[in-house]
Amino acid sequence: VAVCLANAIALVTGNTSPLIVAGLIDGLGLGEAGAGLVLTCELLLMGIAATVLATRMTRVDARSASLAGATLLLIGHGFAAGSSGIETIILWRCVAGVGGGIVLAAVNATIAGAPNPARLYGLALMVAPLIAAVTALAMSRAVGMFAHTGAYGLLAFVTLIVMPVLFGFPDYRRTAMSDQPPGPLTRHGAGIALLLGIFIMGTSMMAYFAFIERLGVRLDLSIERIGNIFAGVVIAGAVGAGIAGALENRIGVRLPLIGGVLIHSAAMILALQVVALPAYIGGVLLEGVAFVFTLTFQFAAAASLDPYGRWAAAAGGAFALSLGVGPYLGGLLIEAAGFGALTVLTLVSTVVVITLFWWAADRTQNGSTGTEADPDSA
Repeated sequence: VAVCLANAIALVTGNTSPLIVAGLIDGLGLGEAGAGLVLTCELLLMGIAATVLATRMTRVDARSASLAGATLLLIGHGFAAGSSGIETIILWRCVAGVGGGIVLAAVNATIAGAPNPARLYGLALMVAPLIAAVTALAMSRAVGMFAHTGAYGLLAFVTLIVMPVLFGFPDYRRTAMSDQPPGPLTRHGAGIALLLGIFIMGTSMMAYFAFIERLGVRLDLSIERIGNIFAGVVIAGAVGAGIAGALENRIGVRLPLIGGVLIHSAAMILALQVVALPAYIGGVLLEGVAFVFTLTFQFAAAASLDPYGRWAAAAGGAFALSLGVGPYLGGLLIEAAGFGALTVLTLVSTVVVITLFWWAADRTQNGSTGTEADPDSA
């Protein structure tokens, strides 16, 4: 429970980013690129913090890290809610980003040391969208009344509720570290390919995802109706995580990785290209299922490379970095060339990501046959 809820508060900003964008645009009068920049600053710091801490996770107590990160999240959310200038808001969002990165690194390193990482990743990535769905329903109303103040105030409230549970945060790596002291990091080829694939896919996804609300505005939908649809999107992500957790290691990682990327890209293109309510709803829901399904196997593949969780923590950092790059990139592309530019970005990134994941899957412990790859081959 503690691991799943920690993961939820680390990812809740990214999971509710379309509504936060709406709050920033309404409250501060920003354009898409300006609102995307605020998100980018926060999520880039989240990715940097998670990546830096990943290299030191064998020296860090996961429970202490989760509590420290949650404290920074609470401070960043609370002070951002009370701020009205973009410079001050960016400052406090950077504080929240560092906190989220610390929590994310602790979560991913801990899950990597669990007896069944794929199952726990599935649970953690199922709970996060469910928490985000409830948050989104409340946030759409809060944004309608209080703009960005309502959005960030609600995030502070969610973090405050979760913090007491984090005193029960486990650290499954202790058994592995007591049996054998951590050695040098190995399987660099597979690890780097996974990190690149996670980063590129996440960037493309977030360039689209952060502006789901703008796609709804294109159809003249109200913020409350978009909030209801968006809650369905994040619940769809929980379904994808549940499917992935149920499959565990039965079919390896190559098939779900490649298949998930293809379905995910098709769903985004449907929502972007077809200006009709059924296509919008169908596309965003299918994208939610496919992305979290694929992400579960991305993290599980990274966990299989190192029992001490270093590659898994780095994967969380790469994902958080992609969340940071995506909103600003998406805002720039939309302002320059409209939503069609996101379709081109999706197509190009799909080809690159499939190539990287295919190569990396052959070098993980459970790529396609369930057998362990030779570490030296990486």
